Amino acid sequence: LNKIQQLNYYVKLDTALLDEKLPTTEEGLEQASLGSYNIVILTEADDATIKAVNAFCRKRNIKLIVADTYGPFARIFNDFGNEFTVVDKNGEEAQEVMIKSITNEERGLVTLLETNRHHFEDGDEILITEVQGMETPDGKSINGTRHKIKVETAFSFRIGDTRGLTPYKINGKAKEIKNPVLLKFKSYEEASQLPNVAYDANLLTSDFCKLSHPVLSHIAFAVLDEFRTARGRLPNPWSVTDSDEFIRNAREHLKKLGKDEEVEKNFERFMRIFSFTCSGTFAPLAAFIGGFVSQEAVKAMTNKFVPIKQFFYNDCIEVVPDLPQEADKLVEALNTIDTSAKNDRYDGLRTVVGNALTEKLAKTKLFMIGVGAIGCELLKNFAMIGAGRDKDGHLTITDPDVIETSNLNRQFLFREKHLRKPKSQTAAAAALQMNKELKGHIIARLDKVHEGTAHIFTDKFFEDLTVVTNALDNVQARRYIDSRCVSAKTPLLESGT
Repeated sequence: LNKIQQLNYYVKLDTALLDEKLPTTEEGLEQASLGSYNIVILTEADDATIKAVNAFCRKRNIKLIVADTYGPFARIFNDFGNEFTVVDKNGEEAQEVMIKSITNEERGLVTLLETNRHHFEDGDEILITEVQGMETPDGKSINGTRHKIKVETAFSFRIGDTRGLTPYKINGKAKEIKNPVLLKFKSYEEASQLPNVAYDANLLTSDFCKLSHPVLSHIAFAVLDEFRTARGRLPNPWSVTDSDEFIRNAREHLKKLGKDEEVEKNFERFMRIFSFTCSGTFAPLAAFIGGFVSQEAVKAMTNKFVPIKQFFYNDCIEVVPDLPQEADKLVEALNTIDTSAKNDRYDGLRTVVGNALTEKLAKTKLFMIGVGAIGCELLKNFAMIGAGRDKDGHLTITDPDVIETSNLNRQFLFREKHLRKPKSQTAAAAALQMNKELKGHIIARLDKVHEGTAHIFTDKFFEDLTVVTNALDNVQARRYIDSRCVSAKTPLLESGT
């Protein structure tokens, strides 16, 4: 708790119900002082607990967020009550665009000047001004009128009936009117019912290579809860017996869906991998979900920006060792994949990615440029997965800057006591605190990477690397690093702002 408090001394922190299971009765939740909070975030809770807490929260207008990661699979669920008002759905200034023409139709088509691309969405409301023409017989103008629009293209949209107006002549502006948006959320129990699951429509196809995965993930999480309730544990890692039972149980849920060839095609492989790996841990995914949920909490507190409505599923199933589609080849394939526990801190990772990739990560020679907000997050994840910890591996990080006060609110590695100290050296020391095995394998430099330091970061330096990761804040530096990686034929991961 003290280490978390160091992130921000202005935030009051406390603990509750340590080493106790969260009650599932209204009286018990009241005694646990759950009613004194505006937002409740649940992690690793079973369905019975989620439903009980959700009912408690809905009755008191408390926002609920559920977040879980199991191996390479994750989910988020929001319930912000029957009436949640979003006062500003995107945080941007109201857009104003120049009109080129307006047609006289039942749904008049407004076309903008070629240089005026709009960012409107269906249902947005606009105010029209400064138009010449477009008047009624009694002299009333289209100017000053509001219209809900339907987007046609990036340069046009439709408004209301303009047939009773005189033809458009010239000029005109359309300005966005920011209206509050009222959202209605369902309870967890209602929102999770197949086949009418309340997936967030904007995030349902977050990965176009995995169109069936949200549905499959929803089934898998439901079956996982059933398995854990019945057995008192998660499926054993890479257990064919447990995965067979998991698949049988999942088929009962599959019957509730209509015919879906994409879901059925990927069903067995997905469920087996879920069963094999759900007891593992994959730190980068946990970091992603943690950041995502933090944003949702801010939305719940400020009523600014549109929250997830209501289920969001995500996975990085690609990191799992390849398995054959044919069931008869499965046992043979499993004999070639080493996922056995070695009683070290990487057993959770090994369950997900296998021992071969875990050891490959350990031997990684990685160079990270920039140790700001993104760099600190990357380094934290590299430390968690043990990248570069082997005698043949190393992590080299570089940043010429020192820590400023503005750096303290956007990462986990720097504290107030580190102000005016070098970013790279401070971050390296923090990474060592997270993973002692990096001692002697993490090199912190203060050099800027550009033409003037080509004698330090030579062609051979780049050629010997496994991968380069950018965490930069300017285009010029990114292009230079990119050119060096292209010349050295070294992979580059670009994540600068």
